[in-house]
Amino acid sequence: MSILACVLAAVAAICVYACVAHVFAARHPWFRAVHLTFAALALMAAVHATSHIAVYSADSVARYVAAERYANLSGAFAMALVPWLVQGYFAAGSRWVAIVMSAFYALSGILYELAAIGSSSRPAPLLEKIVLPWGETATIHRLPTVPLAAWIFWAVSLLLLAYIAILCAGQRQRRGSLPAVAMTASICVLMLTLAGNMLIIAADLDFIFLGEFGFLALVLTMMRLLSGEESYRAMIGQASVGIFVLSAAGRFLDANRVGRSMLARTQAELRELSLKDIVVDGNIAPPGSRATHPLRRGDGTTVLADISSQQLSDGRMLCVALNVTETLRIETALQLLAESGPAQDTAAFAERCAETLAQAFCARHGAVSVVDQSGTTQAILGEWPPQRGSSGYPLAGSPCAQLTAQRRSMYVTGLATAFPAHAPFAAYPSGAYLGAAILNSAGAVTGVVEIWDEAPFAVGPGSQQILETFAHRIGAELERAAADRDLRELTATLEVRVAARTSELEQVNEELEAFSYSVSHDLRGPVRAVDAHASMLLTEADAVLDAGARRHVEGIVQAARRMGDLINGLLQLARLSHQPRNLQIVDLSQLATHSIELLQERDRERRVEFACAPTLRASADPTAIGIVLTNLIENAWKYSSRVAHARIEFGAQRQGTRTVYFVRDNGVGFEMQHARRLFKPFQRLHAQGDYPGMGIGLATVERLIRRVGGSVWAESAPGQGATFYFTLEAGN
Repeated sequence: MSILACVLAAVAAICVYACVAHVFAARHPWFRAVHLTFAALALMAAVHATSHIAVYSADSVARYVAAERYANLSGAFAMALVPWLVQGYFAAGSRWVAIVMSAFYALSGILYELAAIGSSSRPAPLLEKIVLPWGETATIHRLPTVPLAAWIFWAVSLLLLAYIAILCAGQRQRRGSLPAVAMTASICVLMLTLAGNMLIIAADLDFIFLGEFGFLALVLTMMRLLSGEESYRAMIGQASVGIFVLSAAGRFLDANRVGRSMLARTQAELRELSLKDIVVDGNIAPPGSRATHPLRRGDGTTVLADISSQQLSDGRMLCVALNVTETLRIETALQLLAESGPAQDTAAFAERCAETLAQAFCARHGAVSVVDQSGTTQAILGEWPPQRGSSGYPLAGSPCAQLTAQRRSMYVTGLATAFPAHAPFAAYPSGAYLGAAILNSAGAVTGVVEIWDEAPFAVGPGSQQILETFAHRIGAELERAAADRDLRELTATLEVRVAARTSELEQVNEELEAFSYSVSHDLRGPVRAVDAHASMLLTEADAVLDAGARRHVEGIVQAARRMGDLINGLLQLARLSHQPRNLQIVDLSQLATHSIELLQERDRERRVEFACAPTLRASADPTAIGIVLTNLIENAWKYSSRVAHARIEFGAQRQGTRTVYFVRDNGVGFEMQHARRLFKPFQRLHAQGDYPGMGIGLATVERLIRRVGGSVWAESAPGQGATFYFTLEAGN
């Protein structure tokens, strides 16, 4: 391979590397179009250099023309991309200029290649062999006359050079002198190499064509410029603050993504403005200082920005802006929240909160309101500024209705459109609204805290969070104030109520103690004596008693023993009122299973199916709840004794906010009209001979359940079994 071919291959390799590198660089969002344009130009330059390897080694006119076609077309298309590269790099200039120039370059190359060889538009080339300074030979061509396409090419090239020079000169203040001078110089080198090509063709200059070396100079220059531009763009693009470059006159020249988002304006919109156009108060701190300014956004809202500025050496000014709207708003709101005292008067407290929020958010209106008991009206507790006579509004169509449904803060603009049925917002078509739901300790929505203004105002996540914090604070304070009022009312009557209740309890206790004493000492002794004497009569006079007398004596013994059981039941009921409560978490399923196991052990001949819900737990007194479950399960066991396939079930179900436990059997059942007698002592619905018992078990259940604030009831039908339900205290 010749030295010339190696040089051209190296030029092509550099251009290919530049193409591939900038195709990958175009993956990033900033400067993408310029990277892609440059990559295409570098690719055309690589094709141009590679095609000249075949041009210089051609040994016939046909081969020379075929190789030259690729060189001419790639060179024309490369030149067509140069206006777009310059226009994109400086982000300035008219696109129509780039379009016209690119079209001339592309059309001149295409028309030249379409023209017939030997015609006036394309004279036949005259091939020559030249000897290069290092001794190598190369094939070039001469033309007897310069074709029209070449004159057009050069005319457009001169226009391009003038356009680039004017554009670069106009952009020196924006980018600095180095990029403009470097780009202008590299394009001048490219033009000189193309002029050298014309001298070789028309003036018999014995040297190789220089166009590919001109393209190489442009590629190397642009690689250096784009590398620096990429670093600059990456640095300001990744910054978390707004960065602006202003001219010496204060007009915007450039802005990063955060800066454009902060001002809600595009790059093109900013270039039409100066810093004075967006500073609300017009007071701009001098360069080298730092100050907070209110800035007018493109959407009409205002943000507070902490701006630091610095004068650059070429007269431009660099500004770094930090959006402190949310920070100052949160600090102000938290300070006011900390300074707000307790609510001695609900209306005054609500009005103070509305004023505090309006000040913190720089809004003209604030209000605290609650949903009334009917759930249809939004009643105003406090409003800023105070509006006499505005007691409330219908809940339907108001922001409070939406906040009640979504249970989180809400920001809305265009109030008349968003809430056409809400009277206070009818005159605010461009206003803004921010509200948050007030929740009570149970999590229910009880009202809303809101601010609004006739003009839009900027709101971020921090503003919504601080308003929700205020809403929680207001809800807690209103609930505390209500509880305080209830406490004062309760305290006013507490002494009288305590004295009356104490007297009632003392009287009940005295009566219960007297009754217990009477039963223990006045009834149990005689009953035991009757039982003992009758038993002795059966034993000692067995020989003299006939069958009838024996039956009478045995009846006396049974009646005495039944009387003793009744007395024991009465004593058991009496003792229940004196037993202390010992609340703890109890496994009800385990207690129920244990009760059924004892019954199975006592009566091994019976087979009863028992269904028990697993791991039912509740806060209860283990002894008391054990007695309840034992009595209910024994009751179900007894009254299902005559069923072929007896079944007993223990479980629980939810009814609203409470848990209801039940014991169900498929036994004999009863008429519901007699259900009220079930829980009275010694009341029975079935004959003693059919189902033995004294009627004390369900009375015991009812008294124990009532002691813990629960309730017990039954549902049944004759022949369809019975279900006994009970609840425990709140939360169980």
